Amino acid sequence: PSAEDVMESYNKYADMLDEKIDSGNSPEYRGAKQDVESVFIESGVASCDNLVALYGPRYAANPADENLLKSMVKMLTKSECMNTELFLKSVESLNEIDPSASSTYALYKLYSSRDENTKAAEALEKAISLLDASETETASNYNMELATYYFKKCGKNAAAVAKAKAVAE
Repeated sequence: PSAEDVMESYNKYADMLDEKIDSGNSPEYRGAKQDVESVFIESGVASCDNLVALYGPRYAANPADENLLKSMVKMLTKSECMNTELFLKSVESLNEIDPSASSTYALYKLYSSRDENTKAAEALEKAISLLDASETETASNYNMELATYYFKKCGKNAAAVAKAKAVAE
């Protein structure tokens, strides 16, 4: 079969399994979806261009579908397509639906890699605010990273010193 045939088949079965998962049917459908995704990735058809062509219209049609977003992030990550605009949009959307310190930290890394320094610093600030009070080591690491980021990338020396003091505390 051609790459287009494989993508059409994947799309058909992924949509069908998503419907089953959304309707609350048995958890075996989640496992089946993971198996289908694995076969698709291993087929060699899952290039960045093909994944963007596959997921772009699905994302545009339903940018708030949490299952779709999780699948997109996983598939784009496995295929090493993290530098695509679609990956950034899917991570941003997923983070809006279910913000966590780790997903917001991932956004910081993405923005930082794109030299979007203001957005990166804001994301790291938010990641720090989302940490649980018991996560003191992670908070110290994030604050130190933010202090360094403010100093090296943003030229905000006063903010860098404030964050470094937060680490000392």
